[in-house]
Amino acid sequence: MRCDIRATNAPFPPMLQDASRRLVERALSRWQSRIERVSAVITDVNGPRGGIDMRCRLAVVGRDGWVVRVDEVGQTTGEAIRVGVRRLAHAVRRRLERS
Repeated sequence: MRCDIRATNAPFPPMLQDASRRLVERALSRWQSRIERVSAVITDVNGPRGGIDMRCRLAVVGRDGWVVRVDEVGQTTGEAIRVGVRRLAHAVRRRLERS
């Protein structure tokens, strides 16, 4: 399972990148043999205007070609990632229980 986490227009220190990667890997470890890759893109909703809204867009691509996507907005980068990963794990579980 490959895991790609990046930020487009938001500060994303290496320590938070590592913690986010571990969170994703731990949340999806049960299904890692059925997952091809996971990607997450962090963006600042308000851009250069400032503000506290951060968006985390997560996608999982399965080895059989299925895709699960989750979009989460939070006050901080960490909150958006934590809640988004929790929702993603739930959505992946539902998807894999159907097959």
